[in-house]
Amino acid sequence: MLWLALAAGPLLAQAPAEESPEPVAASETAGIGLEGIATEAEETLAELAELQSDADTTDEVASIQETLDEFDREISEDLVRSSAVPLAGLSRAELADLRDRWDQAGDIHRETQDDLTDLAAALTEAKERLVELEGLWSETGASEEVLLGPPGPRQRVADVLSDIGSLDSEIAEHLEPILILQDLVSQRLLTVRGTWIASVPCRSSRSGRCLRSVARLSGR
Repeated sequence: MLWLALAAGPLLAQAPAEESPEPVAASETAGIGLEGIATEAEETLAELAELQSDADTTDEVASIQETLDEFDREISEDLVRSSAVPLAGLSRAELADLRDRWDQAGDIHRETQDDLTDLAAALTEAKERLVELEGLWSETGASEEVLLGPPGPRQRVADVLSDIGSLDSEIAEHLEPILILQDLVSQRLLTVRGTWIASVPCRSSRSGRCLRSVARLSGR
């Protein structure tokens, strides 16, 4: 029995076996293998074409700009005609009509701001996707098998990266006027809100506080 105990002793003293480490997940930006470059390039170019089509907001921005210009022109002309009339000299019905127009102006500008925000968000999302694609293809181009391989795949990688960069610049050009319009609409909203507030004292008073021109919205 003693020899059994002596034999078992070393076995019992052994440390428990360590668990095998979990395999490390491949990086999301891991490069494309040499054999897959041609196929992946075609898929990427098709995605770029779709992104380019979706990113062309020229018509939407032009329509928004036209709507804003037309509405602002109507409101400005209306208010300019009334610019010599102090708010204190307007009846309650006339003041109510002015406030209705300012409310309408606020609604239109807020809706426009929502539309611009949606357009900007879509373009920003497209640019983020381009960053992912650029990382993938840059990693591919930097791989040893591509650098030391035949020139065809290497040139293919360079062409895809060039197309990604061109589309990124194009999207940036579409995004710029949207951001400018967003700022303009924000300023208009502040003006509309300030003009509406200016009329509030006139509902209960005809004091000098009401002697403000209704042409504020026109920027005069």
